[in-house]
Amino acid sequence: MYGVTTLGESLWLKWVQHHYLKEASIWVCKCKSDCTWYWKRILKARDMLREWFNTQTYTWLDGKRYSIAEGYKWLVSTQQRVQWADLLWHKLRVPKFSYVTWLAMHGRLQTLDRLKAYGVQLAHR
Repeated sequence: MYGVTTLGESLWLKWVQHHYLKEASIWVCKCKSDCTWYWKRILKARDMLREWFNTQTYTWLDGKRYSIAEGYKWLVSTQQRVQWADLLWHKLRVPKFSYVTWLAMHGRLQTLDRLKAYGVQLAHR
């Protein structure tokens, strides 16, 4: 959020300024219908930050100076933690297996029945 508001020198920030912000600030820009999912997520985070953040001085409303670490802690603490998270995302687990298990728990595996529902035709084995 800080990078977008200070209009840094990266190519991505210049593209965002040209395509989404024009001459407006990120704090007042609206989401267009052709926005990417990533930009929608940034604007959603912006809306969440408005409740806790002073946009003029870049400080939290309780007076602490903003830092990326503090912002991350705040954002993560607003997420609901599921009971099985420690079993699945343990540091000794193979990330690929954890990810596939996570997909299965959310019913998002690309199984044959789901592929057929999307109209994907597969050769018979």
